[in-house]
Amino acid sequence: MWTSFKTYIKQDLLSGFLVSLIALPLCLVIAGASNFPPIMGVMTAIIGGLFVSFSSGSKLSIKVPAAGHIVILAGAVEELGCGDLNLDWQLSLGVIVVAGVIQVGIGKLKVAALVDFFPLSALHGMLAALGIIIISKQIHMALGVMPSELKGKEPLEQQFRIPH
Repeated sequence: MWTSFKTYIKQDLLSGFLVSLIALPLCLVIAGASNFPPIMGVMTAIIGGLFVSFSSGSKLSIKVPAAGHIVILAGAVEELGCGDLNLDWQLSLGVIVVAGVIQVGIGKLKVAALVDFFPLSALHGMLAALGIIIISKQIHMALGVMPSELKGKEPLEQQFRIPH
């Protein structure tokens, strides 16, 4: 194991850096849409890129954050902090770390076959909600509205404000 690690350290570092650059725009969008500070998106790209390059056994593997989690993350940030701008994303980050540990444990137990028990309609509903949330959070910036004017409004409330 160590000989292959020493042999490919340069290639793994380079590939990890390139994966970080590829994932950076998506990480920034997901951080912004989830009400996390932009630096969290940068850190996600860097840590994710380097971690994947060293832990993945595949020669061709690019892992990026799943945009479907925006729905869950945005809700967690709004609910956990109770309006405190610093506390909300920090508490959500703690939840993410615990969820990551649980996911690694489930992966080690090899129970991924249980995914077939979840109906596809639930996945489609989550992805539709994701689209609504991304559009409702980004369209206003494209139209020149300051994000501070929309703070605390639900995604559908933000959609109804588009004509104004």
